[in-house]
Amino acid sequence: MNPLSLSGAVEINPLLRYKILGNGKVSVKAPMTMYSLIISDALWKKISNISGKFSVNGAILISTLGMPLFNTLSQYGILLPAASIHSLSRGIITRSKKPAGVHLDFIGVDSLDQDDIVILHAPINSTDGDFINVKNGGLKIRSFLNQTLPSLANGSLRQGRLIDQDFGTQILTSEIGLTDAGNIVYQPHADCFHDVGLRLLYFLRFVVGQRGRPIILGGDHAQAYYTIGAFAETHPKLGVLQFDAHTDLYSIGGPSDDIMNHANVMHWVRRMEHVSSIWQVGVRDVSFQSTEQLSGANDPKIQKISAYEIAIHGYDRILAQLNTSIPWFISFDVDALACADRPQTATPVLGGLDYYPLLSFFEKLLARVNIVGMEFVEIGDATPTAHGPAAVATRLITRFLFHLRNAQPNNQNVFL
Repeated sequence: MNPLSLSGAVEINPLLRYKILGNGKVSVKAPMTMYSLIISDALWKKISNISGKFSVNGAILISTLGMPLFNTLSQYGILLPAASIHSLSRGIITRSKKPAGVHLDFIGVDSLDQDDIVILHAPINSTDGDFINVKNGGLKIRSFLNQTLPSLANGSLRQGRLIDQDFGTQILTSEIGLTDAGNIVYQPHADCFHDVGLRLLYFLRFVVGQRGRPIILGGDHAQAYYTIGAFAETHPKLGVLQFDAHTDLYSIGGPSDDIMNHANVMHWVRRMEHVSSIWQVGVRDVSFQSTEQLSGANDPKIQKISAYEIAIHGYDRILAQLNTSIPWFISFDVDALACADRPQTATPVLGGLDYYPLLSFFEKLLARVNIVGMEFVEIGDATPTAHGPAAVATRLITRFLFHLRNAQPNNQNVFL
């Protein structure tokens, strides 16, 4: 699926660089990309004449160019949706120097197999001036993944087995199907967080269209608006599992409520037509809610299970009530964890979810419902520790891998 064909008007990237090569060939390259596309001079003139300086309906270009060529021009960043042209024209993704898996270029997305996992880092920070910077915290998860999966580190693929000692199971490294698309482009002096979010949304729609399963490393929780939004066309009914110490439904009854950020992002998510259910897992502590110019309401989409209930009674209620007939996306704010404290996360709260009960819940969850993607957000800029939030997130990702790849019992305890 090409999201351009569904989004109305398209434009030629205004920042393209092109070079006349001779022999009727033209080299065209978008900003922040590694690859140039070599096209014929006649095709270059045709594209320029069709679009010029104006937007053109995607269906018109598809009928003129054909879908395969239209897709190619989209993935090379030559054609872009007009509504996001300002953000997307400056670049979309760049390679990771140390990918956690086989590297995936934008132009290679259409080669994804169904259920391939796509790792991606999104440096989103919707609130300036925070004491703890969470923009690049997700990179720590990538680092832990490289340590956990050395056979895939830096894009290599060594023959071997990945053995889970906790569960006594194994998968072949050749069957992991883990790719790393790198990092969403962020230019500090030119971009706001919405620019980064639009690039994330655009790229994810290609991934989800191929039935890949994205794992997005944040960034702050505002990115959920873009990650969950990417599933709108392919998943008309989607559940969201929000692991979080906070509800992220903060309102003050003023103009700032109309500006999306990490503290109110779930207001924006709950209004999405394709989101049919939200479970908030691990919410806790005491919070203040202003009632000036505001009144309470009940949104039937939203259910909650507090960290206190989980500590006393476990995860039984959510397991009993979760709708297993729809796909689910996991939006995991690491401040849900009992181990998350400053500076490993920006907004720690007393208490939280303990590691092994959470891991056990994940096992039951992955066995019962279709998880179509995950994100991990609000990881601080501290040096990561072996028991910190990034390490826990990495462990949850590996369990996702094992479930998707139909892990087998590990019956050997030595290799000779």
